[in-house]
Amino acid sequence: MENRSSMHLTGTQHKCVLNILIDFPDRESMVRPNGERPELRRGGSCAPGRAVAGFPVAGLLSEPIKIVQAPRLTVVLYEVGNDHRQIFTDGRTLPAEVNLPAYFGYSVGRWDGDTFVVQTAGFNDQTPLDAAGHRHSDQLRVVERFRRLDFGHLDIEMTFDDPKVYTRPFTIRVPHNLIADSDIFEMFQQNEKDCAHMQQ
Repeated sequence: MENRSSMHLTGTQHKCVLNILIDFPDRESMVRPNGERPELRRGGSCAPGRAVAGFPVAGLLSEPIKIVQAPRLTVVLYEVGNDHRQIFTDGRTLPAEVNLPAYFGYSVGRWDGDTFVVQTAGFNDQTPLDAAGHRHSDQLRVVERFRRLDFGHLDIEMTFDDPKVYTRPFTIRVPHNLIADSDIFEMFQQNEKDCAHMQQ
């Protein structure tokens, strides 16, 4: 990941999209009372006005993402939902108070050797962390570590800290594969052959 560059990444649907706590044997004790949402809105991801996939779900699905870097800003484009994130890399720090609660939060990033470290806060509480209904509060803080393993592979380590919903922080790792010389596309029902099945 170098300045003024872009990467188009994809992978199979990550197991954590079904249950973000799947790798934790003590997962039941990690969730505070009322920490799970039993029902989720379904089938709105393909059309305008749909429910937002939010963070981290948009990056755990099979649809590709694209990372575009400039000297003072990194942008992550998600094919799912036509969504995006801005990661400010101009030296600012994460504000103590974020007054704009958002589906993807407010992110600042910096380099630590060959690892791009991103801190995010300022989330709203309107999206789940996974399809199982594990929710988060507006107190969620996330630290991501992006590391390019070689030309074709990128690992993202995500640490979630939400003391309002979880008894301790937890970390997941998400591998991505590079698809060179390709694009991501708009995601609308007319373009997606599987949307009719997804909405049932």
